[in-house]
Amino acid sequence: MAISPASYPVGSRFGSRAELSKSGVHRPRVAGISGSGREGADSVVLAGGYEDGEDFGELIFYTGRRGRAPETQKQIGHQPLTRGNLALAQRRLHRLPILVVRGAVSRAAYVPDVGYRYDGLYAFKDYSRGIGRAGFFISRVRLVRIEADRQIESSAGSYKCLRGRSCAAARTALSLALSDIWCST
Repeated sequence: MAISPASYPVGSRFGSRAELSKSGVHRPRVAGISGSGREGADSVVLAGGYEDGEDFGELIFYTGRRGRAPETQKQIGHQPLTRGNLALAQRRLHRLPILVVRGAVSRAAYVPDVGYRYDGLYAFKDYSRGIGRAGFFISRVRLVRIEADRQIESSAGSYKCLRGRSCAAARTALSLALSDIWCST
């Protein structure tokens, strides 16, 4: 892991990817996955760049890298099992928590208004390789928040439910995700 979770408290904010990189919370200035195929991923940035990624606050379905058109953000090819995607796959073997950072560029409800925010440690629950919405192979991980006692900030205030869904629906989705039913390992 690049840093100790105690180095920066949950909710720490960074004005840019350069500042985030310098802090050690997430070293790559562009890539959303930090780590190597040999040691595994240690942090991810949620920036809303992939159509198969979903952010429910305490539950995240994070999509790997590559295969999308930079101009349209649409998936136009397979995500190869190399570099960051291989780091995600390797993380499955270690079953260690992963640091999650949210960026303001995403359209999800749980992003900061500006810059980047460290949102804590998430348990790495599942890794899968399968066909995404656009019909190409993708890498996808299921992450569940470890520090569940702290509410995650959203653009509409601090709450744990996804904007546009009832709290009951969000709690049901989270309960299902936490069950062993979805866990393939």
